[in-house]
Amino acid sequence: CDTVNAQLLKGPTSSSRIFHEDVISEDNVPPGLFIRVLAETMERAYFSQIPLSGMRNTLHVLADSRQAVLQTLLSSCPNPCEKGSFHDPRPVITEVWLLCMNKLSTALMMQDGWTRLEGIHEDTIESAKQVLLETFVAAISLLLYCSLEKTQDDRSKAPGMDLDGPQGLVMMDFFEAYFNLGPVMLEAAAKQLVATIPVDTGNSPDTAGVAIIGSALLRASQGALPPWAVESVPSVYSAFFGALSKNVDN
Repeated sequence: CDTVNAQLLKGPTSSSRIFHEDVISEDNVPPGLFIRVLAETMERAYFSQIPLSGMRNTLHVLADSRQAVLQTLLSSCPNPCEKGSFHDPRPVITEVWLLCMNKLSTALMMQDGWTRLEGIHEDTIESAKQVLLETFVAAISLLLYCSLEKTQDDRSKAPGMDLDGPQGLVMMDFFEAYFNLGPVMLEAAAKQLVATIPVDTGNSPDTAGVAIIGSALLRASQGALPPWAVESVPSVYSAFFGALSKNVDN
């Protein structure tokens, strides 16, 4: 990710000997291969019903990697689209990182949340919570700052990564999984978003944080994400209402 960030700093029209279709690309060596290994490790652990206490090393690597990965995801470099420019590795990195987060969230749900994680040191639990929290805030930020324009040319002018790809669908799955972790994680995200997004919180910062989340989800259905990702909106809102202790049918 450090190499990716160095490339992104050069701008969307820069070229690269590494990030192009003959080297690092979906058709050859996929971007974020190390993260993909983590995702597959968690996938195998999930199907083998290995508890989180048996994945402490994986959780430690995820925690150590999060800052570099999230910095890559949130880079303000527009999508490179000119002939000869580098091949953008961010969409694939985003997809495989969110796959890791989905598996981590699911593993926690299978063990009834945070309070029944036997055999895991408290620092490891807090580290896992922080990884999920920071990833959620980063994903919401991506939705707030991405383009709602209709044409590819107009969307390519927006700062940041284009969300027109599989990463958008995985992002919606992650939102649902995160909300299913319950009110405590939602409250933590709301507080973090208020500290991150420049908004007028008034007298109710917690309400403002939830409003930011609601605004981001609305932007997702207004064009920030492709149509196949928007199909997940009902299940995401259902989980969102559940985290707010509300009944989606009322």
